[in-house]
Amino acid sequence: MLERLYGTAPDPRQTFQVPDTFHAERQFNGELTRSEELRFPIAGLLDELGHFLRLKQWMSRQLAWHFHYSSGKHEQLSLPLSQTHFDRRQLLGLMLLKLEHFRLQGPVDSLSLHCTRFESIEQYSSELFQSAKLFDRERHTRYLALLDKLQTRLGSNKLWQQTVREEHLPEQASQQMAATHTPGTHSSRLTHPDSTQPLRPLWLLDAAQRLQESNAQPHWQGPLQLLQGPERIDSAWWQQRQVRDYYIAKAENGALCWVYRDCLQQGWYLHGFFS
Repeated sequence: MLERLYGTAPDPRQTFQVPDTFHAERQFNGELTRSEELRFPIAGLLDELGHFLRLKQWMSRQLAWHFHYSSGKHEQLSLPLSQTHFDRRQLLGLMLLKLEHFRLQGPVDSLSLHCTRFESIEQYSSELFQSAKLFDRERHTRYLALLDKLQTRLGSNKLWQQTVREEHLPEQASQQMAATHTPGTHSSRLTHPDSTQPLRPLWLLDAAQRLQESNAQPHWQGPLQLLQGPERIDSAWWQQRQVRDYYIAKAENGALCWVYRDCLQQGWYLHGFFS
């Protein structure tokens, strides 16, 4: 030890690493009893967080607010986030919206903000030709802002979204999952006008409806006029083979239907509607 102190013996030390966390606190001279009185302390803590994130070039994925009561009790309020950049005004609005459904357990003598979940800010280049861009970033940003508002008001377990599955049969090609906060998982990509992808309806029936047939023509509230098709889907040969010819058809009332002919069972079915 003496040799290390005198410098005659090597004494390597690990470099100090600043912890990747943020913590700030506001203590009040008087007790706050209403959630509306927390507006300015919350705004001040968000200012400190914004400065920290700019230095780190990070984005926080969750804000953990801690309420310390004069009775000694402690309560935490979490606010998940999905934005790709820090917007103090928007975050303040979300927090005030969250407080509308949050009841304080008593007088508050201090408020703290703690953040541990961070991601690097996504860097991107501007499009040279705005009309030809494949990804609408502004639209995606508005979606994330709307998602945060809805989840703040309704709860994270009340929102769902459809995701694509690697299945050929239309009824199995998508699944329902909780709306995600991860940027980029929501599809805001625009379809090119020259796309060769076949048209798909947004509304599929829970189960395909068997149609009546007259003179080899399907009927649904009257005869259906076949406008486009067929599109052959041949799948599940390793389980129970499905061979279908899909058509876009027009009903007498003007509705655009998605129908198919089961090539194995020799029958017509209604599977969905176009908007």
